[in-house]
Amino acid sequence: MNIIDLMRAANTAPKPEPEAEPEAVPEPEPEPEPEPEAEPEAEPEADELQGIADELAALHGRRRELDDRIRVLKERALPLVRDGMVVKTTGGAPAFSVRPVGARFDPVLAAQVLPEALVEMVSIKVIDPKVAKAKLPPDLYKACMKPGSMTIVLK
Repeated sequence: MNIIDLMRAANTAPKPEPEAEPEAVPEPEPEPEPEPEAEPEAEPEADELQGIADELAALHGRRRELDDRIRVLKERALPLVRDGMVVKTTGGAPAFSVRPVGARFDPVLAAQVLPEALVEMVSIKVIDPKVAKAKLPPDLYKACMKPGSMTIVLK
């Protein structure tokens, strides 16, 4: 069932009739033959959402191709560049610059390099989420989680 079918089902659910004043009961009329159900027209929101879905799918596929090509070109360029270079296009506009990737503090390396007294000084006690997940009952672990936000996952 796609998104349009879901929206149609939500919009075609029977709505309760408002309660009417009791009146004299007329003779029951024979029930008319049910008419075949016509395909309900798509809601404008459903059409727009389907259009968005189609465009996202097309762009997502194209993005994978572009990301792969960019990765290959960067790999080819790395042996040809040095730190601080700004490489320009044929027209003279900057195409890319070269810089080292930021260095990161490594706690394992720090424990090997620093004396024990300094390791103690820069260490803190923290609750480890991996240990909590392994040792706490699932419902208690779940109670410690902040809810995430909604996201769109492209397929």
